[in-house]
Amino acid sequence: MVLNELVERLTNLYGDADPVEFQINESIPLNELFQAVEEHANIRTEIEGVKKDLEDRTYQFRAIQKKLLTRFKDKNPTSLNNLDFLLEDTYYRIINQANRVQDLKKMLVHASQRLSATVHIILFLIKVRLKLNDNEL
Repeated sequence: MVLNELVERLTNLYGDADPVEFQINESIPLNELFQAVEEHANIRTEIEGVKKDLEDRTYQFRAIQKKLLTRFKDKNPTSLNNLDFLLEDTYYRIINQANRVQDLKKMLVHASQRLSATVHIILFLIKVRLKLNDNEL
């Protein structure tokens, strides 16, 4: 947005009498683009891993619930063998993983915005460097 505003203001200020021409003599900073892409990809990969772990935990939670239900249905129930503690621990792990997914999704939004801005700036620099118009880019 800042880059667009700068270009628009300079074009409005000097555009009618003498067209504004932008130049760049340095190389295009592709390293920042690669870092933004890598950050975005890493967050997406981490989200998938946490979701898989969350899926495994929920499966474990349902299995523990089934075992507890069958024990409570018996006329002569056996001891719980710490299944209630395991159920509670699994429940808290599910909650923590769900919170982690939410946090990672927020991070993914920021990484996506950074990647979008980086691509936009790189495209502008390529356009200036190669002296292309909007239709050629």
